Amino acid sequence: DGSSPVVIFVYVADVDRAVERAVAEGARILLPAQDQFWGDRTARILDPSGHVWTVASRIEETTEEDRVKRWSAIQDRREGS
Repeated sequence: DGSSPVVIFVYVADVDRAVERAVAEGARILLPAQDQFWGDRTARILDPSGHVWTVASRIEETTEEDRVKRWSAIQDRREGS
């Protein structure tokens, strides 16, 4: 039911495959897999026992400068700039 106060974060080799396998075993997708500005691809799932998992794969190494630029661009889009 998602009432666990713990969110488990784990890196996996392939986020999309891990989510597919989890769903096949009864998990529910809370946030579908998507690329993140810091260089990970992440998804969030709820397992049949009520535990929330964030699964991630590193898809790109980023520098601090890359992350700051990308975050600023996201903020600008949100503000309609």
